[in-house]
Amino acid sequence: MNPNDNPFLASQGDSQNHHHHHLHHYNYANYYNSSMMKTSSFHLTQITKFKQYKGSRNPNHFKIVIRKQGKERHVKKTYDLEAVSEAECEDIIKKIGWVIDMYQAEMAHLM
Repeated sequence: MNPNDNPFLASQGDSQNHHHHHLHHYNYANYYNSSMMKTSSFHLTQITKFKQYKGSRNPNHFKIVIRKQGKERHVKKTYDLEAVSEAECEDIIKKIGWVIDMYQAEMAHLM
């Protein structure tokens, strides 16, 4: 896979030194009042889990769990997201895994 084809590497600034994901998700609490998009940003090392709901009735849905630093402790934040199709969902999950693998390999190489 060509790193230039990976949308998760595209970030503001120098993509060689920044490893942040930018997710767009709906605010479901206000979904019927407005269709406002929210953006969340986090470093890829904060990802603790990601998975596609393959066996479910909605195989185009996936989940990302991140660890955030709270005021006194770490907090887990879960994002339940939806891709346009099952194939796109699989592609997103593969790309997230690829980015994490590349980052870990880069960090191991630097040590």
